[in-house]
Parts: sequence; C-alpha cells; structure tokens
Amino acid sequence: MCYPKEEGGIGLRSLNAVSNALFAKLWWNFRTSTSSMWGEYMWNKYCKKLHPIMAKGCGASHVWRKMQAIKEEIKHNIWWPIKAGNSSVWFDNWTRQGALYYIEGEDAREEELEVRDFTRGGEWDRQKLRDKLYEEMTVHIVENIVPPADLQTRDKVKCNTDGACRGNPGMSALSFCSINLKEVTIETDSPTLKMMIEREWKVPGDLIEMIEGIRVQMQLVQANIKHIYREGHTVADSLANEVVDTQDTKEYQSFYELPAVAGGSRISRLWVLP
Repeated sequence: MCYPKEEGGIGLRSLNAVSNALFAKLWWNFRTSTSSMWGEYMWNKYCKKLHPIMAKGCGASHVWRKMQAIKEEIKHNIWWPIKAGNSSVWFDNWTRQGALYYIEGEDAREEELEVRDFTRGGEWDRQKLRDKLYEEMTVHIVENIVPPADLQTRDKVKCNTDGACRGNPGMSALSFCSINLKEVTIETDSPTLKMMIEREWKVPGDLIEMIEGIRVQMQLVQANIKHIYREGHTVADSLANEVVDTQDTKEYQSFYELPAVAGGSRISRLWVLP
C-alpha cells in the first residue's frame, strides 16, 4: 500500500518511515545542539561519561530507545568539521570515512582522545597516527585533512553579499566582496538568509538544494555567517544596484577600481553578477 502507484502501490505514506524520520531528526538535534536544555538533560541522564555512540538503550525511555535504534542508520552520515580539534578521534566522523571506532576494528580503543591530540607543531603527528590507526587511514588523514592548528593560522576572509531587484519579478543582481582577514566570515543584511542557513528557520522547498549547497561550501572552508545592518553593508548594496542599472557583469580587483558611489571600504576583490 505504501509503494508508489507506478510500482503497484496506492501511494500512502509509511507511518514507520515517518516515525523513523522524526526520531532521526531528534538524534540529529541531540548530537548537534549546543544550547538545548532538552539535549543537556538527555546527555546527563543517558550518556553521563559515555560518548553518545557508546550509550545503550536498555531500561531507558521509549524516546531514547527509538533514538538509539535509528542512530545505527545515520551516525556514519554525520560529518564533524575539525575546527579547534576537539572532536572525538574514535566516535565522531571527522574523516568522512565513518567513525574510526567501527573502521579500525580491534585496534580501536574506547579511550576518549581528541583530534588535536594527534598534532604537533601545527602538523599531523604521523608516528602517533600510525601507533593508533591503520596505515591507509593515516595516509588519508595526512593527505586530505587540514590539521586543527592550521585552521587557526590560515588567512581570514570576510565576504559581504547583497542583492538588488527592479520590480517583482524584474531585473535582479547579486554582489559580493571579500576582504583579507584571518578566517572566512560571511556578512549579510538578511536575517532570513542567516537563519535558514543556520537551520533556525524552515527553508522553502525550491531553495532547499541551494541552501544545502551553501552549507556544504561553508563547512569545507570553516566559514561562519553573521547578520550586519544595512549601514555597514553599503558597498555590496550600491554595487548590486549598479549592475541592475547597467545589466552587465563586473569584477573589481582592488579598492581603487571601485566606482565613486561604492567607495568608503577597503576591498581586495569584488564580483557583481546580473
């Protein structure tokens, strides 16, 4: 009955699938929320000194048992950006290969080690990695993953972005500019955009793919997003309006190339697209 009509069913939604999706979302919120009173309560009640991956569901509430059951299907699909390096070496999927506790087999330990424990002088400690992991995993980490210390010393980039439109619908444009600092920060005067990217607001169906693409790219470069008032956003705003008026793509390589209307901020690189 729950198969699509094209496959011989009548197209009803499976209540079991809906239930699994809801408990998967609960597990996601539990693992990723840092300011939830509910998440803190569940952690203290069922995890205590254990990592959530190792926590059991015996004798627990119905909700926790269902969360434990569904975690087996989703835990390897949650990727943890390294950032400061405080992710768990064994239990968090920071290599994009899955939790090492399950990959390394008998060589895995239940001890709680953090990713930053495997660095020395801003580089991966290859010998320590080899002492704990298979050679193939050590090579993957050294060649493909940036050490935590390097994330703090890389150059920063601040990106301001804005859009403009003449009519609804009508000619529209977007602009963004980057300023060399020490980390990637995206500034927008749209609180709606910020809240959708940070999963605080529901994303409209036709924007889901685009917003998810933005999230993926932000994770790859360790970017964060912040709201800025219009008064601090005048350069990107004026240039977005300029491209609507001229209907032409523009790229400025330095502050000195900017038109007079957009002057007032030091910018290293700026693109304006219709």
